Amino acid sequence: MELNKRCVIFFGLLTAPVGFGQVVSEMPDQWVLANRLNLSDMITRSWSEQDISAMSPRTIDELLSKDTSFSLYRRQSAMFANPTAAGLSLRNTGASGASRSLVLLDGIPQNDPFGGWVYWAKILPSSLGSMQIVPASRSIAWGSQAVAGTVQMNRIDPFENRTAILMAGGSQQTLSASVLHQAANSDQTQSISISAFGMESEGFYNLTERQRGPLDRTLDLHLSGTEIRHVYRSDPSLSLESTLSYYQELRGSGTPLAGNASEAIDFSLRLTRDFGESSWQALAWHQLREFEATFTNVNNDRTAETIALDQYDVPATGSGASFVWQGKLSNMLALQAGIDGRFLDGTTHEQVGIFRNRQAGGQQGMAGIYTAFHYEISENHRWDVSMRMDAWRLMNGMRKENSLSTGQLLLEQNQNDRSGFEPTVAISYEHLLNDTLLTSISLSKGFRLPTLNELHRPFRVRNAIVEANPDLTPEQFIHLENEWSWQFAESSSLSITAFHHWIDDAIANVPQAPPTAAGSLSQRDHVDHARVYGVQTDLDWSLEETLRFQLSAVLSKTRFTQASKQPLLEDKPFAQAPELRLSAELNWRANEGIEFFCGGDYSSDQFDDALAEQLIEGGTQMYFGARARWNDLVYQIRVDNALDEVVETGNSPEGLRSIGPPRRLWVSVEWKF
Repeated sequence: MELNKRCVIFFGLLTAPVGFGQVVSEMPDQWVLANRLNLSDMITRSWSEQDISAMSPRTIDELLSKDTSFSLYRRQSAMFANPTAAGLSLRNTGASGASRSLVLLDGIPQNDPFGGWVYWAKILPSSLGSMQIVPASRSIAWGSQAVAGTVQMNRIDPFENRTAILMAGGSQQTLSASVLHQAANSDQTQSISISAFGMESEGFYNLTERQRGPLDRTLDLHLSGTEIRHVYRSDPSLSLESTLSYYQELRGSGTPLAGNASEAIDFSLRLTRDFGESSWQALAWHQLREFEATFTNVNNDRTAETIALDQYDVPATGSGASFVWQGKLSNMLALQAGIDGRFLDGTTHEQVGIFRNRQAGGQQGMAGIYTAFHYEISENHRWDVSMRMDAWRLMNGMRKENSLSTGQLLLEQNQNDRSGFEPTVAISYEHLLNDTLLTSISLSKGFRLPTLNELHRPFRVRNAIVEANPDLTPEQFIHLENEWSWQFAESSSLSITAFHHWIDDAIANVPQAPPTAAGSLSQRDHVDHARVYGVQTDLDWSLEETLRFQLSAVLSKTRFTQASKQPLLEDKPFAQAPELRLSAELNWRANEGIEFFCGGDYSSDQFDDALAEQLIEGGTQMYFGARARWNDLVYQIRVDNALDEVVETGNSPEGLRSIGPPRRLWVSVEWKF
């Protein structure tokens, strides 16, 4: 696999030290435009730059998982997860590995253009200034990819001079390092930010010792990336920002022949103008992706394997642009309006065993126009209304198969182009009952277009095979939410949120027959009706700035309520969707420089298949550690999975149970100046 090796040399040259001056300015208001619809303050959870720095996460999903509304498709950190299983599921809305939620970095989508999954390790934590989880009704103006919510990340102020160097290491021979250098000239008209990072690990065995054989290997990991960001301000109200980044990773899958690799190049341009009472922003981005994965068959005593599916070349590109304007029409009314569009192209080239060579893929285009109103009737009453119209088109879908031995054409399919229009709407009302109690209710209607991965790329996990489906159509969502938030002390709050998603034509991995010990066969297909409903509770309690306790819990039900194509699915829960998630953490600040913390995460039983036959037992992981600050240095030591629990992450039809990492030590030191 190759993506222009000259890019690596180019980025290496860029990481030389750069300095313009040492003048720091306040971040101008226009930078918040990347968040698009944050006209009100209602979000599920947020993290500041200080929160992100204190946690010092290896990958950014580790920090996001402290909010139990957030999860990846599988119960696994993205550090060791197959990227195709790292799709985002907010409040259990993911019925498969495809994300139904959008991840944004400075307003630019981070979901893979081919499959919708997210390369979480690609995002350097020390480059972030803030992060938020935004519920569905506040994300609807982002269109198809944000139907179940949005994770919004924003980089640090580009005109703040800083250098941050992080060195870390721990169990499984894991080592990581990163450097970020950012500087602005003395008159604050230009700034440049350069970063580079790398990580490698021998990993761990993802099968228990009882089930392992001579063939099994650890999940080794090698990843690296670099980025350069330049901002030019011709005057205080007009700025042009350009960003270029490169990322690569290589992962083992537990046996000598199985594994996956990815490369990514991203480029973006942003032009922003601030007039005081109003502002606008124009944004364009382009993404190149290369992915490859090898799936194998392993014999019963795990002494030999053969390649079952070699997806040796899965290239994809994504291009997009947007224009957004926002301003105050009066003291009570604010308006935001915009247009956006994207074009995606992806193809999978794969060798099926020793028999066939397959090529499949297509293109996807979408354009939308939206508007959003924020109306404050008084200090105690607010309304938000969002409306959007999208036009979409699926183009040039194809599948072609040839015999490997003779080259004979075995199959050739060319799908008809398809197109359509989809309206979306959201309305929210907030009422401040008194100085400490706020309630809100929201209702939204949206849709999700199937990914190119769901339409065209089959895959397998051990002996579980999932076929693609080029005939998929958009999913339809209706979302209802009611939140009560109580600020019962100056630094303490409690929120309780009830939510309900109704999903029509839900896309799931629909079994073609019940699984057997020999394996299973599924196809991505529509389920007539499904729903997700439940309650989320978040508690943040502080005592005299020395003791802080945080608790997050989601109790939810997922159900396929009607499935005419496979009645066995009816009344079954979504795969990889536990009914209860809990996360708790206690922090004690011993003095100005030393802090101790401990916590735990619990996830109840769930299933690895749509028919709810392959049980994955619930599990608890405890952790503890300490942080110390001395001048410009921050030290951290922590122990994850402190009780060395065996936490299951998968259960295959043949009874092989995948597990998460054992107890592990992690030590880091960060130098900021």
